Amino acid sequence: MPGERVLLDAGVLIGALLTGDPRHAATALHAGVTSVYTYDPDDWKVFAGDGIQITGPSSTLSRLKSTPV
Repeated sequence: MPGERVLLDAGVLIGALLTGDPRHAATALHAGVTSVYTYDPDDWKVFAGDGIQITGPSSTLSRLKSTPV
């Protein structure tokens, strides 16, 4: 959506923070981020209940659709 805050979860940023550490997505929540682009959706799925949605890239979205629930 235009004007929406999106966090680009780049490998460099992931490496700077501990993968799986709850402070990783807490920073995003505090900043008002509701969308994340990531290649590692398992790090972010846990925050779906808090309003963060994985919105890309398309390769990640394709993997999420093909993963059984």
